Amino acid sequence: GDGTTSGGDGDGDGDSDGDTGGGETTMIRVMHLGVGVPEVDVFANMTEPAAVTDLDYRVGTGYLELPPADYTFQVALAGGTPADAAIEAGPLTLDAGVKYTATAIGALDDANLEILPLIDADTDVPAGNLRLQVVHAAPAVGQVDIWEVTDPDNPAALLEDVDYKASGSLDVPPAVYNLGIDVDDDAMPDLTFTADLSGVPEGTFINLFANNDAMGGVALVAQLPDATVLVIDPN
Repeated sequence: GDGTTSGGDGDGDGDSDGDTGGGETTMIRVMHLGVGVPEVDVFANMTEPAAVTDLDYRVGTGYLELPPADYTFQVALAGGTPADAAIEAGPLTLDAGVKYTATAIGALDDANLEILPLIDADTDVPAGNLRLQVVHAAPAVGQVDIWEVTDPDNPAALLEDVDYKASGSLDVPPAVYNLGIDVDDDAMPDLTFTADLSGVPEGTFINLFANNDAMGGVALVAQLPDATVLVIDPN
């Protein structure tokens, strides 16, 4: 379940300068957030072998380096073939010099699995900051607001009216953040999470997913540039 990748360098070093070899290549990684979905293989353009094998739930890969082109991606249960794909996405145009995350989201039981493509806009992060791309990837939860509640007397709305599959970016300094998710639009967080980002280097790009498990419980899932994934349970 380590999400082995093939092709490119796949080292997942996630250099934050966005340099992908003079703009002649594109880079893409895969994140598995499909609720109730076992390990999967990921194929590009129906080509064997799989670009990614045995990718487990809430696990991500490093970046694969590919020629810029239109790609169709197939996600199949591990050990299958592209013809057994549970979901397919594309064609997606992958542009030169751009980084992407292809995220498997939805729930197997609800038959709403799909691939959500994200652009990892990791360049031009202001000095002294890191960049959070906050993504609503919890199919069991409706529209939400994201709050910063470290000071309970002065809560601050970070992102409002975020629909399922929507995202927004925040540039914030490395620190410990108490984040709240409000699911009923009453300006009172229903769940709070403590995200210790104090040791994250400046300039780092992080995908921060709100994702529910098969029991409906919501966690924050942080995807770092080096393929590390951190699951932050509610307080």
